[in-house]
Amino acid sequence: MATALDGSFGAAFRRWLLAWGSVAVASSIAFEVLVPHRGIAASTRVWAHLHAFGLHLALGLVFAGADAALHGAVRAPRARRAVGLALAGVVGALLVEEDLRGIAEALPGPLLVLSALGGATVGVIAVSAFAAGARGGARPLRRGLLLAIALLVASLHHLVLTSGYEGLHAAAAVLAASLAAGVLGAWPAIGALGTGRRWVGTRRGPLVVAVVALAAAATVVVDPGFDVVLVARRLPGHAVPTLAARARAHLRPAGEELAVDSAWLADRRGLPPVKPSSPRLLPADGIVVLLTVDALREDVVSPPLVERFPAFSWLRANGLAMEEARSPAPHTTPAIAALMMGKYYSQMHWSRGKAKEPKPFHEKSPTITELLAKKGVQSAAYVALGQISEEYGLGRGFTEPAVRLRSAKDITKKIIARIREGAPGGLFVYAHFFEPHAPYDAPGGTDWDRYLAEVAIVDRALGTLLEALDEPELKDRTVLLVSADHGEGFGEHNATHHGMNLYDELSRVPLFAIGPERRASTSSIPVSLIDVGPTVLDLLGAETPATFMGQSLVPLLAGKTDVTFDRPLILESGRQMRALIEGGRYKFIDDARHGTLELYDLEKDPKELENLWTVDEDRGRRMSAFLDAFFHRHELRKKGYELPYFR
Repeated sequence: MATALDGSFGAAFRRWLLAWGSVAVASSIAFEVLVPHRGIAASTRVWAHLHAFGLHLALGLVFAGADAALHGAVRAPRARRAVGLALAGVVGALLVEEDLRGIAEALPGPLLVLSALGGATVGVIAVSAFAAGARGGARPLRRGLLLAIALLVASLHHLVLTSGYEGLHAAAAVLAASLAAGVLGAWPAIGALGTGRRWVGTRRGPLVVAVVALAAAATVVVDPGFDVVLVARRLPGHAVPTLAARARAHLRPAGEELAVDSAWLADRRGLPPVKPSSPRLLPADGIVVLLTVDALREDVVSPPLVERFPAFSWLRANGLAMEEARSPAPHTTPAIAALMMGKYYSQMHWSRGKAKEPKPFHEKSPTITELLAKKGVQSAAYVALGQISEEYGLGRGFTEPAVRLRSAKDITKKIIARIREGAPGGLFVYAHFFEPHAPYDAPGGTDWDRYLAEVAIVDRALGTLLEALDEPELKDRTVLLVSADHGEGFGEHNATHHGMNLYDELSRVPLFAIGPERRASTSSIPVSLIDVGPTVLDLLGAETPATFMGQSLVPLLAGKTDVTFDRPLILESGRQMRALIEGGRYKFIDDARHGTLELYDLEKDPKELENLWTVDEDRGRRMSAFLDAFFHRHELRKKGYELPYFR
């Protein structure tokens, strides 16, 4: 009499459970080596490991069942291989199609078909890895080598594509498990496990299967809590618990609706525009220069690091430094779109067209340059990126075609030449420097060293611009605004570069202003890039449409200290993550994609390491209700339109 650990299912059970268990152990070791423990309670870390191990066991059971079912249903080896390849291709296409879109976009042909074919190829490779393991598993030397390769893949894929790409990381785990399962299935000692006299004819075999199945099912069904998911996500390639969290997020019931009230929750389309400040800070032929620096972190141009950069130091010593400024998005295009059109990502119409990433091709909201043009103000743009152009939707309204130049030095020459020409009805000049963006090409040791070296390049160009603005014919009629589109990550929250989250290393940006009066001051009032558009309009005497979600910062530039802003300060990633900052102190993050909620006290925990959701849940729910109500009112809804995921 055979048991559940004998026969085709028993063989599949042994090899797949051991294979996925090995992948789980390799991932746990990688976590302990690669992820700093600071800010993670030991108990939470242990539960995160147990949760991940249970999910890997569940995958082992799924693969074992599919393996046994395939062997039972299809007897002919060639036919079984063909069916297995077909199934693996479908699963691979579903698993990694989203991650492969970026590669597929660079190739001619239908995007969905190309990315799906790429995913199918990944699935076929996994089946081939299983077959290769089965062929080599019977030989001791090859067996050891192939197992070592499987464990290396399971451990080292965390170091590749360190931000996002959950499907590809999951595919790497499947590849490692498939290779290991093939080897283990052909290993005689493993094949004999559970088939001795103690097992055959007893109930122990079914009991083992039942216990493992119950433990795995409990791990899948029971919500481990936000903190466990957040801890697991600190390892970039920990795709199994991350994908499980995404699946669980779709099943989580909606939270309790709370009543919230704010003038910013009303439909603003019928409200009158906001009049410009009176008296104006600039004359009729005034000039506003807005400079954004790609991926410039706020802390780099704040003490003590700012001492390395003479121009930023001078700007801080002679102008207004807004120390609590944030970008509305951790990507360039959504951030600059918010600046130019005064709306958040979900409020705008995005489409891909021929672009790699979504662009506001069809968004009809007025840009600040269109509004300025109606007032007779001329505008020019000198940028290192193509986003500011008529074809992408962000260049609408510039009275002069945008000029694209690579270096900050060349862009600065163009800015100086244009502002010296001036314009009788006023002039707005927008510029964007690119140097600090990855890859960091300047000489240096670490990425951080090279990044700082590239900030120094920007600083030299800024110094040249500041010298020009000190000329008598420019000094009394020019305002310079300097900021960044977003920050940059260097391992905080185990993420690099930008776009992946809404923590302050990505969302907090510098914002300096200097005008005719050289008044050194700092402000701790929370502000946003979404306030910069209304500020430019105000400085140049134009009204701000009520649909703009920001408010003019001109009162701060005028030296007022009793300024309050009632507009909400919101962040949105385009990756189904949204955040709200309350009073400059509390920050709530809702990650709908992974089903996590976070609440941080930025005053006590500026590095955002201690999630207070369970400690101060009432505050979190109130902030969550406001975010939900805000986007319920203002999110763009059109028949057939779906907000694209911004990679």
